[in-house]
Amino acid sequence: MTETFYNETVSLQNIDPIITTATPASGTIIKTNRYEQSLATLDGVNGANNTTLRTQDLTWEIVSVFDLTGSSPTTDIGPNGTNLGYFTIPSSVVSNQKRAILTNSSGGNMPPNKYTVNLRLSDAIASVNAVYTVNMVIEPDVVRAITWQIVCDGETQADNFPAVEIQITDGSASPTQQNGWYLFPVPWSTLVNVNGANIITIDRTNARLTNPSGAACPSYGDAFFSPTSSAAVRALWTASDCTCSSGNTGNITDISNIDTTGYQFEIV
Repeated sequence: MTETFYNETVSLQNIDPIITTATPASGTIIKTNRYEQSLATLDGVNGANNTTLRTQDLTWEIVSVFDLTGSSPTTDIGPNGTNLGYFTIPSSVVSNQKRAILTNSSGGNMPPNKYTVNLRLSDAIASVNAVYTVNMVIEPDVVRAITWQIVCDGETQADNFPAVEIQITDGSASPTQQNGWYLFPVPWSTLVNVNGANIITIDRTNARLTNPSGAACPSYGDAFFSPTSSAAVRALWTASDCTCSSGNTGNITDISNIDTTGYQFEIV
């Protein structure tokens, strides 16, 4: 009886983790505000052929966070730095993949700035990275004070009604169109007081797009909105009960740019 022996050298190699899907894609600038919580969803696996083992030893983490428009843009404010707690990345196993959700966990207690968030998916040996720019910055094209002068029905003396008009062109177009003209039927000083700080919040969600009969003037801090023109948003205002309850033939008598130095703007 003859026995034959064979020797074969087998090399075992670790296969790096893979990010299978990322919504939105890594590298995306996410236009958002301080209150939106879910920012991105990422799925990943390791190199195992056995699907039930593809999430074994996998870990999602935030590597670093930088506030690009703050006073210290090179200081890491993430978990491995000063850890201000603005962003977290909870994870779970979904369909044999390790899913992570990049989350704004601040509850709105953060500056509406622009942030770089660096993420990592790691196994015991190797890793793969993803990066997002989270942009909360709104820079209005126009911020101006205007005055509507009108003689209301039954009166002989003209009344002056102040407002603040703001044009936005760098807001989000989806799921709600934020770009256009906003008009707050209050003076600038009142708008600042309503917001209570140097951050002016533009509430697009509750903005008045039409002027139904009998509708009350928007609450302090709320605005009329038109996606088309200054003339359109002014027409909403001048036809409303914010000016005369009866009679709306008047003129814009004063227009002046507002110095917004030291103020930030956001849209919610």
